[in-house]
Amino acid sequence: MESPDGAAGAAGAPWYMPHVHAVWPGALSGLVSKVVTHPIDTVKANLQVAGALKRSTASSSSAPSSSVAISAWRMNFGASLRGMSAVVLGTAPCSAAYYMSYEHGKQMFGSHAFGGMLTGVYAQVLAGVVFTPVDVLKERMQVSFATSGKHTTLWNVARTALAEGGLMRGYWMNNLTWIPWNAIHIALYEEGKRKYRSRVAVNPDDDVPVTACATLALVSGSTAAFVTTPLDVVKTRLQTLTVSDAPSVTAIAQRLLAREGAQALFAGSIARVLSIGPGTALSWMLYESFAGIARDATAAK
Repeated sequence: MESPDGAAGAAGAPWYMPHVHAVWPGALSGLVSKVVTHPIDTVKANLQVAGALKRSTASSSSAPSSSVAISAWRMNFGASLRGMSAVVLGTAPCSAAYYMSYEHGKQMFGSHAFGGMLTGVYAQVLAGVVFTPVDVLKERMQVSFATSGKHTTLWNVARTALAEGGLMRGYWMNNLTWIPWNAIHIALYEEGKRKYRSRVAVNPDDDVPVTACATLALVSGSTAAFVTTPLDVVKTRLQTLTVSDAPSVTAIAQRLLAREGAQALFAGSIARVLSIGPGTALSWMLYESFAGIARDATAAK
């Protein structure tokens, strides 16, 4: 493959898109994928807090009830769209920051497996600053009916969040959840693309087809999503429950294990995989397509 200035990559080295050119491909692809998968993500969030809510309202019960979890799977489509306003308003800058960091990270660390892990960590740490406030608002709106018995607006959620620790509450737990996810996902994704180029592609410098990118992203994203579910359960409870119900990460984990058992760490794991796997595939398929357009536009200048 040739670089935009017409010079071939040295020794077959891949051309890296300037990270600033990832802004609109990243913003658009991330927004589309988040909107499409938001309903199942809402189910996931409610499943993850169900155990804590049941215990807080019926602490005398010795057996965990699945009533809240069942209602999460049975929620109507309108209810599954709670939090969409936060997604629409906040996803574009979050995704732009993530993919810019991804492109920059590839230039610094390379596209091999270990370099992919470092790139994933790098992208998450930088994008997490933008992502955490959006995630707090989104998840609080998603579980608002389960936690308070009523629906709420983005403005009311923001005011409550600011009064209970701020919009950055859970930033480090957010990173603790998504850094491993990104490390696993990007490492598998980049290694998969490298093996595709070496074993399938006619020219090892050619782009990997977007369909192959989507398949690799589906597998890597789903695998990483399942493995990191326990961290996500703790993160979701920290960001959505009140300070009295979720005072700290340690307290949440201890209370969860003592009252609900270790199986509660995988609450919502199926919904999480169903949300993140296809969402990751769609996001990367669109991003690689849009990035190709951006690369061609750069080459034409």
